[in-house]
Formats: sequence, C-alpha cells, structure tokens
Amino acid sequence: MRCSSVDTTSDCRFILQSKEVIHNQLLEKQKGADEKIKEHEIGNDMSEDQC
Repeated sequence: MRCSSVDTTSDCRFILQSKEVIHNQLLEKQKGADEKIKEHEIGNDMSEDQC
C-alpha cells in the first residue's frame, strides 16, 4: 500500500510526522509502560508480604 501526502489513515500517519515527533511518542509510551511495570511490581511485593 502506498501512502499519499494527504493520507491520514493509521497505516500512513507516521510518514507525515517527523522523526523527532515519532521518537517523542515512543518515549512517552515507554515511560507509561515502565510506570505500569513498577505499579505491578509494587502490587506483587505487597501481596507477598501478606502471605
């Protein structure tokens, strides 16, 4: 599938964004994932303490 310069579908939107914008979006997603992992680890630590 080729993307035109006016195509805004999810398959083509990355072509319309700069590398910096994509990099920043990926960093934000990584931060969110790291936070969820920490929350999950804290939850597991608390449940182990109760055993």
